[in-house]
Amino acid sequence: MLTAFINMLLDPIFIYNLNLGVGGAALATVLAGTLAALPMVYWMFIKQDSFLKVKMSEYKTNLGIYKDILVVGIPASLEQFIISFVSILINYWITILSGTVAVAAYTATWRLISIGMSPLIGIGIGIAALTVGGAAYGARNLVNLKTSLNYGIKLGLISSIIICSFFFIFADSLSYIFSYSADSVILGPKIVEALRILCFFIILMPFGVLSGNIFQAMGKGTKSLAITVLRSFIMEVIFAGLFAFVFNMGVVGIYIGLVVGMQVGCMIGYIYINYYLKKHKSYFNS
Repeated sequence: MLTAFINMLLDPIFIYNLNLGVGGAALATVLAGTLAALPMVYWMFIKQDSFLKVKMSEYKTNLGIYKDILVVGIPASLEQFIISFVSILINYWITILSGTVAVAAYTATWRLISIGMSPLIGIGIGIAALTVGGAAYGARNLVNLKTSLNYGIKLGLISSIIICSFFFIFADSLSYIFSYSADSVILGPKIVEALRILCFFIILMPFGVLSGNIFQAMGKGTKSLAITVLRSFIMEVIFAGLFAFVFNMGVVGIYIGLVVGMQVGCMIGYIYINYYLKKHKSYFNS
């Protein structure tokens, strides 16, 4: 929150008052992150009032712990790389089909979709379920692990339906955030069109993302990576390309393809996590 607040405060100063333009926005972002990190440094290394006191004198190398972290961390990093690569590819396709105005509309729409994903990732399908699932797996408690999976999906699904409905109904009003000026008014109809299709992107998202997170909780980072590759790199790209170029649906085809690819990939991921837990049931009974 502090990073975001400082960033919003510094952006207009660096961009307009100091006439640094886009470079000023980048500088404000870096400076905001640096300033917001200072309280953490103070709490952990100077005041030292946290539960865990960090002292380098007590640090001991444990290669086993490094391995456990990297087994999950490297695939998770590759997942983010794949998602970014797909985003670059989609932007390139939209540029080819409809030019930079369509890219601007897609980017603006994706900002709203990303906001809609936040409660899903934080509460229903991400951090919370990942933590509970990891504890259950460590305790070899299959019941609790499945509960974290299914309950997380339940929360995520309820949230995604509410958010999707809100985006669909208020698409016109939300588009005004990015098209209020005379120069950007052309974006309005394109954002409304994109938002009323891409809002369905998050409907079944809890099934796929949570399945990947549960694999991460179990230390099976490569399986989580496989689900992301299937969902984003294969399904979304294939369906977006199919609808846009083969069926000649243009940019709208890309939007529909992203939605279909996400839904299909998520359901495959959910089926696979249940198959895996059933197959390795003996681990929890030992």
